[in-house]
Amino acid sequence: MLRLRSWAIEMKQFTSRGGVRLDFFNATWPFATLAVNREKIEINVPVARIVGESRYLFPAVSVLSVERYSSIPFVGWGIRIHHRINRYPSKVVFWTFRSPTDVLTSIEETGFPVAAKLVRK
Repeated sequence: MLRLRSWAIEMKQFTSRGGVRLDFFNATWPFATLAVNREKIEINVPVARIVGESRYLFPAVSVLSVERYSSIPFVGWGIRIHHRINRYPSKVVFWTFRSPTDVLTSIEETGFPVAAKLVRK
């Protein structure tokens, strides 16, 4: 008799509420959510439906880099996602009240394969 074991691998996920910049469109806190696991980065911004898509899914293979982004310290800081999905806005910034360094560390802890893609300027 052959017994098969099933292995469930727990997938660690990081989520955060904030705002988002999609090229010219900007949604402030709390109108966006960021969810990251080892396979993808996902940004949901329901109010963006008025200008296009409201869900942006970035599989790990489509992410070129994730870096700190700041325009005004403590108010205008977050992370920028550089990607290769042509139909998505080229400028994707997730705004957060958390330190961008903390957000990058949390992303790294999910197992998202960005060790070489994280840029901490």
